[in-house]
Amino acid sequence: MVVYELKQQAQWISDYGFPILGIIFVAFIAGYIGGQIIKTVIRRAVHGRHFVRANQPLVDVKKRQDTVIGVSIVVWKLIVIFSASIAIFTTVFPEVNLVPLLASAGVLGAVIGFGAQSIIKDFISGAFIIIENQFRVGDDVEIDGAIGKVEHITLRSTVVRDDAGNVHYISNGNVFHVINKTMGYSKVYFTLSVAPETDIDELKTVIDKVGQALAKDEKWHKKIIEAPTLFNLGAFSDQALEVRISGKTQPGDQFAVTTDFKKRLLSEIKKRPDIKLSQYQDVSSLTKK
Repeated sequence: MVVYELKQQAQWISDYGFPILGIIFVAFIAGYIGGQIIKTVIRRAVHGRHFVRANQPLVDVKKRQDTVIGVSIVVWKLIVIFSASIAIFTTVFPEVNLVPLLASAGVLGAVIGFGAQSIIKDFISGAFIIIENQFRVGDDVEIDGAIGKVEHITLRSTVVRDDAGNVHYISNGNVFHVINKTMGYSKVYFTLSVAPETDIDELKTVIDKVGQALAKDEKWHKKIIEAPTLFNLGAFSDQALEVRISGKTQPGDQFAVTTDFKKRLLSEIKKRPDIKLSQYQDVSSLTKK
């Protein structure tokens, strides 16, 4: 009896065990090699000379590449897993005809589809988000009240982590308005409030000088596209005058550049007795991003 059972087990392993292991091995290799091919093809195919916006910065191109690669690899793995599952089922149950089962599954899927229109909407919206390059993994965005960095994108949803570390899961079908803060370039932009008797020409000279020095600094020159400068004058009264300062940076570098610029500008203003901040200027804001 024991010998008979051992023979049966050996026969099962020979008939099914080894083929199943072979299928799993081939699926694993296909998943890995397919992933590498997808990465190589997308790295070469996706560049800054197409996809709506021409001549995109390298950082933007890499974000788009990473996003498309992530979604494509997930789709490829699903195809591999489905194919391997069918192959294993056919190996274990060779007498079962899968065609009627797959046909009925298609009908069932259509029926379920009518009750899952929101999911279909999410997938379609996700596809258009990726095709239109609205935002990518690594972008700083504002979506549906969530403000932070995009950590993950699938056809179904988008994951955003805010500055407090909270993770927001947003269905792509609910994405109606997106503010992308790191598309193409970012901006240094803030308002400085000074006393109304301030010599504007001197203030402009100081601002431009600090901006040019920052742009030439070894730490920042690759991150600054246009040096911060006096952009225009805002509201004024007998108590304060608003001066708007603006510049361009590489995507995502605006916060660090703005912080260092504010510190340098505050230090330079303190050396100029003819330039005084108004009583409404929050000095602490000049040391923050």
